[in-house]
Amino acid sequence: MKKEYGLIALGNPIVDYTAQIDPSFLKELGLTKGVMTLIDGAQQGRIEELLKESIRKSPGGSPGNVVCGVAHLGSKTAYCGSVGIDENAKLLIKDLERRGIENLLIRKEESTGVAIALITPDKERTFAVNIGASSKLSRLDLSIEKLRQTKYLHTSGYELESLGDVVTGAMAETKKAKGIISFDLADSKLITRNLKNINDVLKNYVGILFANEDEAEALTSKKPEEAIRELSTKCGIAVVKLGKKGAIIQQKDEQHFIEPFEVTVCNTNGAGDAFAAGFLSGMINGYGLKSCGILGSYYASRVVEKEAAQLNPEEKIDLGKILKKQTK
Repeated sequence: MKKEYGLIALGNPIVDYTAQIDPSFLKELGLTKGVMTLIDGAQQGRIEELLKESIRKSPGGSPGNVVCGVAHLGSKTAYCGSVGIDENAKLLIKDLERRGIENLLIRKEESTGVAIALITPDKERTFAVNIGASSKLSRLDLSIEKLRQTKYLHTSGYELESLGDVVTGAMAETKKAKGIISFDLADSKLITRNLKNINDVLKNYVGILFANEDEAEALTSKKPEEAIRELSTKCGIAVVKLGKKGAIIQQKDEQHFIEPFEVTVCNTNGAGDAFAAGFLSGMINGYGLKSCGILGSYYASRVVEKEAAQLNPEEKIDLGKILKKQTK
């Protein structure tokens, strides 16, 4: 049966607040460098007041970044989640319209989620996140018919932690209709907090797993080369992203090392999501495992050259031409 959507993302729709900071600012706020910390509205207000005019706003959220990338690369997509009734919600909805992504967002009586990305001079990101309205999504808000019509459902550990039964419900409906679940581990500290739930989800639902080195080690207690083998036994396809060193992909006995593209890095925010978007776009279009990895690496290289975590949809990218150029 032909599916209507290439990918539906189930996410915590949030607005990224990005700011360049001095490392001392993190100590002042009690934040750990390179780690994601959940904050409340009061803490968010304090950070905004201290940073004032230096904040740059843009649509964000890990699955949100992925669905934007997949849409940019030519597949029909939709985005499911919940937002508030405020200016940040308008920003997110307008961006979906601009990118041609079907809006499945539900409005809630709470402020739209915000992720404050604090970037130090070494380009490392520290996140302070107030998920706000995104935590209010319920299973009744899910469009079951839409989920049954997608090739891939993509979500992450962030959503599993904040929307547990909603995520597993969406996964179950998608899998029942022969769709494939794509899952990003999201954060090493989050894995420690949710180890049993994550292992259960991997065992019962996930077909494609994305992790970085720290996340892979948090889940398996192994370094990337060994972790990839264990992770690939937990689900169909495992991807361990190695940052500027490339990536490793494995499915059963088939393993590929994916070379990174040489670029001038402006901001690593969204690099992993961009890799997933390129990889999943390749899968949607029926490319082989290595080709999907090349597309992921290429798309990530384009994103890290920019300040935002997403590319402008007007920038045209032809998947076939990229692969032809790389395999000559």
